[in-house]
Amino acid sequence: METVSIRDVDSETWSTIRAEALKHKMKVGKFLKVMVEEHKAQEGDNWNAVLYGERRVKGDKAFWDAVEKTADELRHRFTAREECQ
Repeated sequence: METVSIRDVDSETWSTIRAEALKHKMKVGKFLKVMVEEHKAQEGDNWNAVLYGERRVKGDKAFWDAVEKTADELRHRFTAREECQ
C-alpha cells in the first residue's frame, strides 16, 4: 500500500475525518473513497432537485398565480433604469 499526504488539511479537520471513519467502523482511506463516490453520485442532481423538486412551501394554484402576478407587477413598477427625458 502506498502512503500519500493530503495538503492543506489542519489537525482539527483531520481529527474529524478520523473520528467519522471510526464511527462508521472504516479505515480512513475507505471512508474517503466512500465520501468521494457519494459526492460524485449527488453532484449532477443538485440543480434538478432545485428546479424540478417538490416545493417546500405548499399552496394551491390560485395562491401561486397571485404570487407570480404580484412579482411581475413589482418588477414593472421598480426598474433599475429610469428613462431619460
